[in-house]
Amino acid sequence: MIEYLVFARKLYERPLEFLGALRVEDDAASDSTRLSEQARAQFNETDWIEMIAIPSAALTQVIPISDSTERAL
Repeated sequence: MIEYLVFARKLYERPLEFLGALRVEDDAASDSTRLSEQARAQFNETDWIEMIAIPSAALTQVIPISDSTERAL
């Protein structure tokens, strides 16, 4: 199972907005058509003009959780 974070926008002048997480089977992740179909089905809005999916594994943590909680105290 691979998790993607999905972002979309309705107007090019607006920034991408976070829609949520999408979990797909490993074989679906390698097929961009199937990944696209699952994202459209889960985040079912017809007004989107752009939608992207980023694998969660590709994210880089900039501020570690341990640092942020210590600073909040």
